[in-house]
Amino acid sequence: MVENGAQLAVIRVLGFLILTILTVFQFRIALLAQSEFNDQKVSNPLQTYQYNPHMLTWHAKQRFQVDGPQDEVATLYRAALIANPLYIPAWLGLAEWQYDRGDQRTANAVLNLVDQYTESVQRWRWDKVLVDFHLQRQDLLAKDLAYIVREIPGRPYTDALQMAFFLWNDPAELKAHMGGENTLALFRYATRTQKVETALALWPDICAMGIEKQKKEVLSFLGMLIIKDRLPLAADIWRQFFNPRAFFFNGSFAEKPLQSVFGWRIGKMPGGTWKIEKKMREHPPTALHLHFNQQENLNLYHAYQIVPLTGGMEYRLRGKWKSIHLTTDQRPYIEVYGYKCKAPRQKTEMIAESRPWDDFELLFNVPKECHTMVVRIRRNPSNHIDNQLGGDLWLTDFAISALSSPSPVAEGTP
Repeated sequence: MVENGAQLAVIRVLGFLILTILTVFQFRIALLAQSEFNDQKVSNPLQTYQYNPHMLTWHAKQRFQVDGPQDEVATLYRAALIANPLYIPAWLGLAEWQYDRGDQRTANAVLNLVDQYTESVQRWRWDKVLVDFHLQRQDLLAKDLAYIVREIPGRPYTDALQMAFFLWNDPAELKAHMGGENTLALFRYATRTQKVETALALWPDICAMGIEKQKKEVLSFLGMLIIKDRLPLAADIWRQFFNPRAFFFNGSFAEKPLQSVFGWRIGKMPGGTWKIEKKMREHPPTALHLHFNQQENLNLYHAYQIVPLTGGMEYRLRGKWKSIHLTTDQRPYIEVYGYKCKAPRQKTEMIAESRPWDDFELLFNVPKECHTMVVRIRRNPSNHIDNQLGGDLWLTDFAISALSSPSPVAEGTP
């Protein structure tokens, strides 16, 4: 037992000494590295950082940028690679230095070597892209940008897409360089940055992938088309893939509000709340419920839908509504007006203070130049002293039908 105790004590002492030595060694390395960021000038980096390829490479770049002695630059890069033959930043720096001093053959040979070393390596890939670009190596540049978009998330992903779109303006060329596996990423970026023609060129490939699988991206694409005033095209795609059987979308609130494109958009209301009620005891089974807490003279415009329609036609809007204890002389109603076009505002009567489930109806005209109309739930502010809106409103079963023949449209402003 005594012998075992003595052995354990010796092991503990040896372990403590080893840890102490390692701590001193790490502390020395830290002090050497820190000296670059204080006022002490390192006069001989080859001696000071002979085992630190990072600092040797850093010094080589500093010498190169200030037009220092070329033999010192070469010596520092050589020392960095002796310290670590696989230290990629040193190889990249050496390639740039050789290129800028006019030795393109050696620079390209070094870059080809780096390309072999980093075939499936994520680290330093963006640094390599910058050198590819500097050396005008389009072959390596395309391969590296495609790899980053495919494999590396975050900032490198975004930077790679930005550079790709900068280098190749032609959509066909862009796709050829970036590869078919990056089509969805290119489509997302084109949509986000509102590059309409590129997104349109990639659209057939997205269709081939399956619209249902890319629903989020397609809705963003449609939103971009709406913003960029490509309404007829957006409407055609919407009808084909999302709403082929009706003019109005989700009129019964069976689904959550889409909050974009041609679906319901419902925002927060001061002095009120909204929710979708399902499985109601009475007909209908689902409805939009607006509750007003009688604390605001509410200008209600927070729930609406943009609806693609045909210009020069007359339509009928129908729906159901119900109210309980709505206050003030100004109560909610439904209005229709042109979206990004001139069309007269047309509206229903205000709903009664309290009314059981009942139908509402509105006939409205669409000017020939209009492709879309807005259907909105509205309430105007009241000028009375007791102007704060209270009570509850339910709406559902919105539907639009086209009348048999076009109707003359009176010109007006929304």
